[in-house]
Amino acid sequence: MDPLRAAAQWLITAITQGTGPDEVRRHVAERLTQGRDLAGALSDPTRFREWRAGPVVLVGREPGSAERGSFELTVDGRPWQLDIAVEARPPHRIVHFHPRRIDPDAPSWDDVAEELTRHQTCATTLPGRPATAVHDALLAARSAARIPAIGVAITRGGSVVHRETSGSIRLGSPSPLQPGSTLPAGSTAKTVTALAILLLAERGELDLDRPLSDHIAGVGAVADRFGERPTVAQTLLHQGGFARDL
Repeated sequence: MDPLRAAAQWLITAITQGTGPDEVRRHVAERLTQGRDLAGALSDPTRFREWRAGPVVLVGREPGSAERGSFELTVDGRPWQLDIAVEARPPHRIVHFHPRRIDPDAPSWDDVAEELTRHQTCATTLPGRPATAVHDALLAARSAARIPAIGVAITRGGSVVHRETSGSIRLGSPSPLQPGSTLPAGSTAKTVTALAILLLAERGELDLDRPLSDHIAGVGAVADRFGERPTVAQTLLHQGGFARDL
């Protein structure tokens, strides 16, 4: 059995039958278990009630890599999907998993992908072979991640030499992704923000050990669990005690 399927089977068993800390340490990467009782969460009878109430059947695997992929499941006859990733080296411990219920009326990915291929834009000054390689990689990434829209821009010497988009920003309507389309940045903003803050700290314009409220108006004296105002560094490390986005 390949490592990804073995990890999926173990996770299904752990959720439906419960598991212990030793088993979790053997099968799950430390970064997922550090500071949390994952064994207790997986064994908690109030979680994954549907999985414990009905049979869970692993139907098949969607296209993916050796270390990352998605499995089709049925839980008491209803469709689910399990996204999972494992370490590349033995013992191939789990580094990510996300079970989610699938709308039975949702269109198949094959139907969606056929629609998305009709929405493509490309402006390039690259030679034929590199431009084709970028195009093929873009479509492969969109298909592997099953995302409705994806874009790429390549610069050389400060000038854009290749700009390409593929897909639609709204399924079921003619809304192709354009170079100027606005998309949610999501967690990508964390990397950009952290880099900007470290550059300011390097220039001496910001002190990482000062309270965040010294720099951002409206934060106020937000106390963490130790009763102190979180510093900039603590906030960057997700140790500021904030329950939601600021």
